[in-house]
Amino acid sequence: MPTNPLLTTELPFTLPDFASATTSDYREAVEQGMVAQLDGLAAVRDNAEPATVENVLGAAEDAEADLRRALNAFFAVYSSDSTDELEAIYEEYAPKLAEHEDAILLDRRLYERYVELERRIEAGETDADEQDRYALDEALRGFRRAGVALDDGQQDRLRDLNKRLAGLSAKFEQLNRGARNAGGFTVSEEELDGLTDAEKQTLKTDDGYKIELVNTTQQPLGAKLANADVRHRLLEASTTRALSGEFDTRGVIVEIARLRAERATLLGYPHHAAIVAEAGCAKSTDAILEMLAPLAQSALAKAREEAQELSARYAELNPGAEFTAADWTYVEA
Repeated sequence: MPTNPLLTTELPFTLPDFASATTSDYREAVEQGMVAQLDGLAAVRDNAEPATVENVLGAAEDAEADLRRALNAFFAVYSSDSTDELEAIYEEYAPKLAEHEDAILLDRRLYERYVELERRIEAGETDADEQDRYALDEALRGFRRAGVALDDGQQDRLRDLNKRLAGLSAKFEQLNRGARNAGGFTVSEEELDGLTDAEKQTLKTDDGYKIELVNTTQQPLGAKLANADVRHRLLEASTTRALSGEFDTRGVIVEIARLRAERATLLGYPHHAAIVAEAGCAKSTDAILEMLAPLAQSALAKAREEAQELSARYAELNPGAEFTAADWTYVEA
């Protein structure tokens, strides 16, 4: 059986062999990785030996290796050079990966194996350094945050929510990508005044020069384009993408918000943000707001001050012209 170039490689630093990988290799690598992880974690769960760092944390990390490698390779290509085939794989596997994660984090017997390790460490029955203790604590938090303590009926509903949310998230990404690609527009060479010849050449097409959108609201070319009308068109295309037509994301966003709210309630959280915060460094939305709130007033004051300065500078350059958001980065540059 031929080896999968995404899982087995002779390249430096064990880099995946992207050049020889086919679309089916990505699908196969993810499938193999999921099976390997479930088999490895089943062995962790069913191990009759006393729990240790090696046969719980170490074995769990080893079990995940192939899937982690497969997903890292897939998303490296998907995020930078996606194709219709890769998008189809993502749409297909997002719900499957959600089910896979639930099969792990909602496994009560596997969770109890981690609890046993915690008890043995606290009792001094097995060794663990500070890093091991941190990894164990994070793993236990992950199980609890994922809903391992819910009853069977609640877990069934949670699995359904997670699967649907994964599918909707994949759908949103595809719509967002489509809106970004569709938002580009063609201009003449004269309208690209401010760009270097090399920069213009990167935009050259058979029909003229096409300005493509990037994922941020402000577009980098806006800082260089001397033509105010083109700058305004560019910002307008950026801020209105995904608000109409075949790539309208609003319905998907509303449904994601609704399902996230239901999931948060099911898990005992006030809202989805509380779940996200608990998984991060801050641990709570209150801690985040406590840090950010004092910055808001001064940041707003600074933004207003900059707006006045830039508006005055723009008036000197273009007497009588109105200073708008599309002109901000151009004047600032």
